[in-house]
Amino acid sequence: MLSFGLERIHAQHSGSCPVCIHRPSTIVREGDDAVGSRASLDWVNMMLHHARKLRCVPRFERRRGAFDLVLAQTACESLVSHVMHGSVSQEDVSYTHLVGDRLIPLDQLDRIGLEESEEGELFNTLPLSDWTANAVADGLHPAVVALIEMMDVVEPCIDPIFPRLLRELPAIEKVNGSS
Repeated sequence: MLSFGLERIHAQHSGSCPVCIHRPSTIVREGDDAVGSRASLDWVNMMLHHARKLRCVPRFERRRGAFDLVLAQTACESLVSHVMHGSVSQEDVSYTHLVGDRLIPLDQLDRIGLEESEEGELFNTLPLSDWTANAVADGLHPAVVALIEMMDVVEPCIDPIFPRLLRELPAIEKVNGSS
């Protein structure tokens, strides 16, 4: 992982250079970035793309939480802001979580039709297997289908939740009540 490597390099050089690691949630693909071989394997964006084209969404029976999307503009503005106005001290490694531009609860996927279609209607909800069959016929990559289907597989001891992420967390000292 790149962030682990940056942390290690920072420590090896006694913190001589500040490091700010930006961690975006799923970045919304738009324009030219939304087409091509790389884009076709971006499972969240492709699932939403095909849901819009088909005007229906998959029903997830076993998963809770939300898709958390961030705009490319948000990510770029954050990077530029840190470069131009960074406030990280030389000794610190800081983390910037880029999240929350758009939250789509899994149990409300059908509402993307209200937000994104001209008619403003709820999209139909289909059982996952029916939705993926339609999406494959519409061109969804089989590897992406496998990822989407894995979201709803029953596995002992595994119950993935897609939690809402936070942009900032108060400093540890403040959370623990000390200064």
